[in-house]
Parts: sequence; C-alpha cells; structure tokens
Amino acid sequence: MPRLPTRTSKQVLQTLETKGFVIHHITGSHCIMYQASSGIILTVPNHNRDLAKGTLHAIIKQSALNRKDF
Repeated sequence: MPRLPTRTSKQVLQTLETKGFVIHHITGSHCIMYQASSGIILTVPNHNRDLAKGTLHAIIKQSALNRKDF
C-alpha cells in the first residue's frame, strides 16, 4: 500500500467538502464537519502546517473514504 501524502488541513477540508461534508461549526482551531447523508461527524485540526500521518489516517478511517481520495 502506498504511503499517505502530506496534506495541510486546508487541503483535507477541501477534499471532504467535495465528498459531501459541510462545516458544522468551528471551535478554537478545529473544524467540526458533518455529512448529512451518513450522519458522520469529523474533527479536523485547522493549523498552519501539515497534518500528522496518524491524524490524516484517522480522518480517512472515520470519514469512510478511500485513501485514493486524498
């Protein structure tokens, strides 16, 4: 399985928005995203640096999307 690419929080938010997630609210430096069709709620840290690989992997797993989407 290929390695995960490095992504910033802005890139992850854009990808999730194209897949049907919307920003529900923002608390501090974290965006809470919601997908109405599946009821999935995600928290994406909104910092000015690349997301850690483990954090990106957890977001992908929770969103029920493929790694190819990112």
